[in-house]
Amino acid sequence: MIRVVLVDDEKWSLYGLMHLIPWEEFGCEIAATATTGQEALAACRDQKPDLLITDICMPDISGLELAQALLAEQKKPAVVFITGHEEIKYAQAAIRLGVFDYLLKPIAAADLTELIQKYRQAYAQRPQLSDGVFFTLFDESNTSSISDSLRRLSLPVGGGRNVRALTLQYAKETAVRGEGAIRCPLGDVAVFRTGRFRLTCFLLSDGPLPEDAFSDADAAIGPEQAQYIGVSQDFPLEGSFHEAYAQSCSAVDTAAFWKSSKYAVYQPGIDLTLPRQTFRQMRDTLKMGKFDRGCIRAWLDALKGMQLDALEGQVNEGLWLARRYLEGTGGTNGDFKLSLDAFEDFTQIEDYFLHLKDGQEEENAKANLTVQKVLAYMEEHYTEKISLTKIAKAFYINPCYLSTLIHDHTGKTYSEIIAGKRMDLVRNLLKNTQLPVTDIAEKAGYNVYSHFLNLFKRETGLPPSVWRTQHAAPSEPADMSKE
Repeated sequence: MIRVVLVDDEKWSLYGLMHLIPWEEFGCEIAATATTGQEALAACRDQKPDLLITDICMPDISGLELAQALLAEQKKPAVVFITGHEEIKYAQAAIRLGVFDYLLKPIAAADLTELIQKYRQAYAQRPQLSDGVFFTLFDESNTSSISDSLRRLSLPVGGGRNVRALTLQYAKETAVRGEGAIRCPLGDVAVFRTGRFRLTCFLLSDGPLPEDAFSDADAAIGPEQAQYIGVSQDFPLEGSFHEAYAQSCSAVDTAAFWKSSKYAVYQPGIDLTLPRQTFRQMRDTLKMGKFDRGCIRAWLDALKGMQLDALEGQVNEGLWLARRYLEGTGGTNGDFKLSLDAFEDFTQIEDYFLHLKDGQEEENAKANLTVQKVLAYMEEHYTEKISLTKIAKAFYINPCYLSTLIHDHTGKTYSEIIAGKRMDLVRNLLKNTQLPVTDIAEKAGYNVYSHFLNLFKRETGLPPSVWRTQHAAPSEPADMSKE
């Protein structure tokens, strides 16, 4: 039997829907009904339906938010929206990205019958996905090929096709939710939401995909144009799904950091000849006790425009060099690493290296007090969209120098401290509340869901939903005195 959950905030409409057709004759059973989004979410958690038919507009949470919450919790019934004429654009947009269908009010028995028959035909042979399959695809431990990964989502793939992964970053949260398959002039596109402000798609074509022809995919995917787009190398279908995804993420981070172009294509081989040459010249002058801004500037110029993953390694080598020969605090290369995620642009890194010796004695005298104030500020704001750069601005201090101070005084990096506080909050909310995983991630300050899930699994060894089941706080015993 097909298990169905029906949701409508108008009780009489819900009653009519329950009796509009003879459900059992179509091989269906009504597993549960609900009049609010929260009731529907609880019913879906409990009943695990095959089909969810829900009003799109409800007072507590909308049908769109309900569908998103079920996706985040790795529960994936087929979703049908009940919608009025004024909401039909939202329902149509949702269908393009994975929602099964919609019913237009007032619902006729013939329309509901046609929908149920369509569902039975489309899903009779559909492979059932195990819990968490969507997020396991984007986990760094996924070693499956692109074709195998897409087949697990029942998306069409053909032999001999070429694939590029594109990660699109938007200036604001888009209306697109879930995942699905669409068509664009370049070929088939499998679209996934991988963050609050990000979508990732796998673009399939019958031949090699050009590096400068992705505007069509951008236009086809979402209602808004992406702010930045990162593009992987060209992969065959037998290539690694996660490697293609990781390349596109690195590329979009590069585009967003340098802000010189909307598009960035991942480069697997970076020419480091000039950066290494200028680094050696800078090292030699520092070893002799000379602070030569010309050598430092030449090294910095050699880094401009570099792909972000390579840039981070080069900057950390320079940081280690500066700490060793100027600040006298450097240990072995690799003891302390700086994350570029905390910085808005390259000028802040340039400022640090070019002014290493300015006011150092005065800063050292104030270091203890500054770090204590910064740690208190981090404790108060760690769930917000903060960065080392913003904190540095608030305390009128260079961000790279602040990063060094935090590490020297705590033994941890800024990123490690923030991550620790956020994970503590996530564990507490998973254990003591029934909030959806996406809500918990956002409350803790995580906007890229796949990144959050990778971090959580790396920290605990379990997906959030499994950890919650194993660590849920015991329910309070009933107070018999009140009865």
